[in-house]
Amino acid sequence: MLRIGILETGHNSEQLACRFGRFFDNFQRWLSVHQDEFPIELKAYWVENGELPARVDECDAYIITGSAAAVYDEHAWLSAARVFVQALLAARIKMLGVCFGHQLIVDALGGRVEKSAKGWGVGRHTYNVTQTMPWMAPQLPSFSLLACHQDQVVELPPGTQVLASSAFCEYAMLRIGEQVLTVQAHPEFSADYAQSLYELRRDRFGDEVTEQGLSTVAQRTDADAFARWVLRFFTEPSSESRRLGLEANVPS
Repeated sequence: MLRIGILETGHNSEQLACRFGRFFDNFQRWLSVHQDEFPIELKAYWVENGELPARVDECDAYIITGSAAAVYDEHAWLSAARVFVQALLAARIKMLGVCFGHQLIVDALGGRVEKSAKGWGVGRHTYNVTQTMPWMAPQLPSFSLLACHQDQVVELPPGTQVLASSAFCEYAMLRIGEQVLTVQAHPEFSADYAQSLYELRRDRFGDEVTEQGLSTVAQRTDADAFARWVLRFFTEPSSESRRLGLEANVPS
């Protein structure tokens, strides 16, 4: 059983929470589809409310969620989250950053994030795969996911590989060593959730961006394939384990 900690760095509005629950619930619905192949147990930590695991090894891997916050904001919980990311790296524990989580990991490890002059990325976005890793099965030349962001990574931490990119988002999917995977889009978004979110944020996005995003939410995405990538990434033995002839945290 693979234990995954969901580090919630944001929360749904009351309107969204009534229908969809917490951010944790979106991730649980997304990943649990593959429960037969990858038995998992998810645990929620409300990081935005000051809750972090007492020990880095409480879970086998962690996912850092999206957030309405920006990594350059000044929040006490943000500072603590950066320290925890660095502790996970030091302990060689795998992690996935999604949207804000992608940006937070980059920021914590020495990269830079800023508000993009390209504006809001909303709706279904397609990213070209620039490097394929063994755990990226099924192999795809490109993948599409739902997005919702204005900030973007503009400088990479040392040792970062760019795995996917687009004209709108240069650093769409990153790998840092064998432990860290990040993605700017939201693989956990369902079409219903994205539609409701975009409508609620119409005043922030503007009508043109909102309508463009809404026009794409019903189109097919590769969220299912991306879930398999993530679960294979989490369960793939490290090179050190392979050298020692050991197995990693493989579901049993």
